Amino acid sequence: MDKNWLIYGANGYTARQIVYSAVEKGLSPILAGRNAQSILNFAFETGLPCRIFDLKSPAIDHFLKDVHLLVNCAGPFSKTARPLLESCYRTNTNYIDVSGELNSFEEIFANAGKWQEKGLTVIPGSGFDVVPSDCLAAFLKNKLPDATNLTIGIKINGTKPSHGTLRSLTEALALGGKIRRDNKLKQVPNAWKTKLITFSEHSSLSVSMPLAELSSCWHSTRIPNIQTYFSVKTRELRYIKMSRLARPFLFIPFVLEWVKKQIGLYTTHLTLGFYRKAQRSFGGRFATLKEKQKAYASRPMRPTTSLPSQPYALHKKF
Repeated sequence: MDKNWLIYGANGYTARQIVYSAVEKGLSPILAGRNAQSILNFAFETGLPCRIFDLKSPAIDHFLKDVHLLVNCAGPFSKTARPLLESCYRTNTNYIDVSGELNSFEEIFANAGKWQEKGLTVIPGSGFDVVPSDCLAAFLKNKLPDATNLTIGIKINGTKPSHGTLRSLTEALALGGKIRRDNKLKQVPNAWKTKLITFSEHSSLSVSMPLAELSSCWHSTRIPNIQTYFSVKTRELRYIKMSRLARPFLFIPFVLEWVKKQIGLYTTHLTLGFYRKAQRSFGGRFATLKEKQKAYASRPMRPTTSLPSQPYALHKKF
């Protein structure tokens, strides 16, 4: 791939898996994000170039003007998608993200015309959510072309949600539940309905959630009535129902930020565990990075205060 491509939020869990896979295939994405120390550490580990910039910075266009494709892995996408999309439009940069946020999908689909006029590709939800479920919905529509109702149930085995996913979920709870009825999105309470859904011969308690499939599957199938469910434990269902009472407070900015901070503290040890597990799963390739990691560990660490306060790009590989 000769053209530049950039991963924003490269220090996050999902982005790291993309980077490791890219390196394994001989690709060299540009790492980017706003956390200078974390991005620099990761750039040294992988030997990739990096760029540091905040989405509130007026310099975003400068860092994207030579980029052919931007991969946005920084959630919540309600905060990151719009400024990056606006910059991509100005700089003629194609855009992909791994969002699973309903409102982000709806905004992108609502502006599809202007992207098409410029000949740009914009693809939301290119990760787990919503590719498998969307393909399944399209398959069912082909088998049942007269279908008027679609119910989607999702269960994830063997993993826990990442920091970014939990932050996005918090914002979704603040917005309340959603369903699609007669082709339009309708507001419903959080945990509006529950169902026992069979996954691989085992039934699982599932609760209605405003998943991005309410948007993507409607555009793929045009089925007028869609509901989406997510498998939960009984304790998790209680918390979601309790969010009905907390919802008014989540609209207060400092309360929402405090909740997100607590999520960050809670998920730190989980995320580190995921990184270690991911490293083991890429064992063959990691043997080639061990020397860099060891050399970096033996270097005196630069104090955080020595990092530049302004956005900058580091093009030279370590």
